[in-house]
Amino acid sequence: MSDYEAIRLERAADYRMQAAELEYQRAAGLARPFYLLNPKIGIDGNMYCFLHSSTLMEGVAGFGETAELAAIDFDKNWKNQRLAS
Repeated sequence: MSDYEAIRLERAADYRMQAAELEYQRAAGLARPFYLLNPKIGIDGNMYCFLHSSTLMEGVAGFGETAELAAIDFDKNWKNQRLAS
C-alpha cells in the first residue's frame, strides 16, 4: 500500500468518526424535553418564555434573553421539577 493510499484510508476513517459524533450530538439534542414536549413560546417583558401548560403555576417554564437560553432554562426546569406539597 502506498503512502498516499494509507493517508486516504486514515482520512476516510476520521471522516466516518466525525460523522458518527455529529449524528450522536444531533440525536441527543432531539431528545431534550424542549424538543419532545413542544412548549408554547411567548414574550414576557424583555425575556423569551417557553411554557408547557396553560399557566405558570401548573406547568414548567423556561425564561431567557434569547430563545436558546429560554430553551436551556426550560430543559433544566423540567429535569428539576417537583410536585407541589
